[in-house]
Amino acid sequence: MARRLGAVQVAGSQRLGLGGVLGPDRLPRPASSDTLPPGVLTTALRSALRVLRKIVALATLINIDERAVIGPGTFIPHFGPIQINGEASIGADCAIHQVCTIGAGSRPGAPVIEDHVFIGAHTCVLGPVRIGAGAVIGSGAVVIGDIPAGATAVGVPAHPIAR
Repeated sequence: MARRLGAVQVAGSQRLGLGGVLGPDRLPRPASSDTLPPGVLTTALRSALRVLRKIVALATLINIDERAVIGPGTFIPHFGPIQINGEASIGADCAIHQVCTIGAGSRPGAPVIEDHVFIGAHTCVLGPVRIGAGAVIGSGAVVIGDIPAGATAVGVPAHPIAR
């Protein structure tokens, strides 16, 4: 006796039609909450995103912690070693150039960078400092103290030279 499974019977033999090959009895069932323990999909997705983040960090040398708060329009024009701490806060429309570290220093806390700040190449912004809106941090500066809004800061340690 031949089984039909949505097939056409031809001269005593069975030829499977599309319904028998790809029919509902042959397709994998979608995952549901009844078949998977809770959290399996989110755990798998988080793991995949961590791997993807590592691949991007290796390819670009840009390591931005997933907890960092970064405003819209922030621009990183060059590849190169850039480290941004998870507690850092960066405002909107900032420019961060290559070889910058924005993170924790010897004091607890992380930087707060307000809107429209330009951070030049080879710059370190360390510790609980605040850089005011519209400030410019020159290349090679090490910021360990607050910089007022609209100021241009240069040097090691960085100090404002113009307002």
